[in-house]
Amino acid sequence: MIERRGIPAMLIGTDRFRSVLEATRRMTGVPDVRWAEVPHPLGSLVAPELRDRARLAIDQFESIVLGR
Repeated sequence: MIERRGIPAMLIGTDRFRSVLEATRRMTGVPDVRWAEVPHPLGSLVAPELRDRARLAIDQFESIVLGR
């Protein structure tokens, strides 16, 4: 989890952009940051499909926050 100015934030990305997220975390000096990864794409999905992706992310966020 990343925290700036007291505001907690979680990262989410699609599997297609994994390499970009990995490079960004190294370049920004936070090599241990973790994110939730869901299948690509997101932009063309309808609400029920987006909810399914959100559920996938929530499960991952729980693991990240609890340090699993």
